[in-house]
Amino acid sequence: MAKLDELLDQFAQEVDGLVLTAIVYAEDGTPVAGYSPDEDLDFSIPAVFFGEVLRKGIEAARETSWGTFQESLLATDRYYIFSRLLGGGSYFHLTVIPRTANWGIVRVKMLKYAQALESALP
Repeated sequence: MAKLDELLDQFAQEVDGLVLTAIVYAEDGTPVAGYSPDEDLDFSIPAVFFGEVLRKGIEAARETSWGTFQESLLATDRYYIFSRLLGGGSYFHLTVIPRTANWGIVRVKMLKYAQALESALP
């Protein structure tokens, strides 16, 4: 997991205001690597719940025949939460930023790192 941690650290340096970024096993929401400037942040809580949202998004896209699910963007009054599938859907890249940050830049950065992250998956 050292390579994933290294890539997430690099990603974090390119994203202003980052709250967290993590690679999560999609089947059960277990984080396998992650970074946050807040050392006390427990990745497992958002990973498991946003993993459930992601799985429902995949199911909804399949049941409606609206195409293959790739990514999601959720917004609260304080944060943007991104989830992008990796590894053929076995994992996802979870990133959280404050609403004051530029979500378009984050999406571009997630796409930029997707191939390298997939290559480093277990």
